[in-house]
Amino acid sequence: MFGWKGQTSGQITIDDKDIIDIIAYIRSTQDTIWDYIYAGSNPGDANQGKNSYLNNCSGCHGKSGSGLLAPALNNQEFLNAATNGYLLATISLGRKGTDMPSWGRGNAEHDKLTGKERQDLVAFIRSWQKIRIKK
Repeated sequence: MFGWKGQTSGQITIDDKDIIDIIAYIRSTQDTIWDYIYAGSNPGDANQGKNSYLNNCSGCHGKSGSGLLAPALNNQEFLNAATNGYLLATISLGRKGTDMPSWGRGNAEHDKLTGKERQDLVAFIRSWQKIRIKK
C-alpha cells in the first residue's frame, strides 16, 4: 500500500489533518453491520445460493459452473486461488469490459441481489471446491 505521509502519488499528498480524518472515519464505522460482509469463513448458505445461481448465473457460467459464455467457476485452480472476498466483490461489482453485471447494483436487465443473496452465491460456488487433505 502506498505510504501517504510525506510521499506523493502523482501530485497527491495527504497532510496530518487528512490522516486524522481518515482514521476518525474508519473508527466511526467500527460498530456498523454491513449487509455484504460476513464475519466468518463461510459467507452464506449454499442451498439458498443454488437457486439464485441457476436463475441468474447459469446462462453464462453453466449449470454446473463449467463455463459456457463466461469463465468456468468450478475450476479447482480458480477456487483454490480465489478468496470469498474476491468472489463476493466480483458478484457485487461486476467486471468492466465484460458481460458480467453488478449484482450489487442491478440494472435494467439484471435485478439487484441483496447482500445475503450474494453471500449465498459465494457459498454455492465455494461448494464446488474439492478439498484435499495431505496424509
